[in-house]
Amino acid sequence: NTLVDSLELICASMRDTFSKFKLNQMPEEELIKKIHGPSKLFIETHFPKNVHNKARQTFLDLYDQFSKEKLKLLPNAQGTLDEVKRQKIRTGVVSNKVSDLLSMEVCELGLKKYFLTVVGSGDVPEDKPSPLPVLKALKDIGVNSSQEVWFVGDSAADMGAAHNSNCLPVFFGIDDYTSKHYSHCQPKVHFKNHAEFIKYLAYLDE
Repeated sequence: NTLVDSLELICASMRDTFSKFKLNQMPEEELIKKIHGPSKLFIETHFPKNVHNKARQTFLDLYDQFSKEKLKLLPNAQGTLDEVKRQKIRTGVVSNKVSDLLSMEVCELGLKKYFLTVVGSGDVPEDKPSPLPVLKALKDIGVNSSQEVWFVGDSAADMGAAHNSNCLPVFFGIDDYTSKHYSHCQPKVHFKNHAEFIKYLAYLDE
């Protein structure tokens, strides 16, 4: 949800998964808050143990099905990608989305040319906020972790990963990063949308 508008896609897939297993739906606000982590962990927390594997596969199948019609870039995200590429900024993706799904999305949206690496859930032993996926991405790109490396994300897991890997935590979006979820991982920079991001990138290049 920094480049791709996938929140409704993820929520719709999980709501249908709850329905297929005849479980009570989680309140929408609570679902949106908790859905940012790995789907495997979410299902292990909120589904009966005896259906974990089936529920996860059901979710992944629904996600793949819905993505054909619901997957799209956020407004002005294409402009951000083009500006980053124009300035020759080395860029990669680190996501808690299952690696196969993530790679599929990158290809379907024609984004592969923008990234030197794409790291998803399962590519390393731990997901964000662990530093491991970030460190793998940095190794792939050939960059050492430092405050000159921006880690851009829209959740506490992202900001935690930035802090844990010694990258600059750059918050994107409208979530309340002053809430308790971010008490241990405050961002250093904030962009509400891609229009703001593009403007700042252009300023850096002046």
